[in-house]
Amino acid sequence: MTVVYFAAGAALPVALFADRASRVKSIVVMATTWSLATISCMFTRNYGQLLAARAVVGLGEA
Repeated sequence: MTVVYFAAGAALPVALFADRASRVKSIVVMATTWSLATISCMFTRNYGQLLAARAVVGLGEA
């Protein structure tokens, strides 16, 4: 549930960025964020790190 709350809270700043930046730039930034966060999930060693990485994945999906 923490990932859901983080993604919901981060949706407004991400939406503001998407409105102010070009569509291509916002897609590149969000896809890069999502990809790097997904890869970082592989290197986590405890639950806290995985939770943080999954929260950033949610941010990239927003």
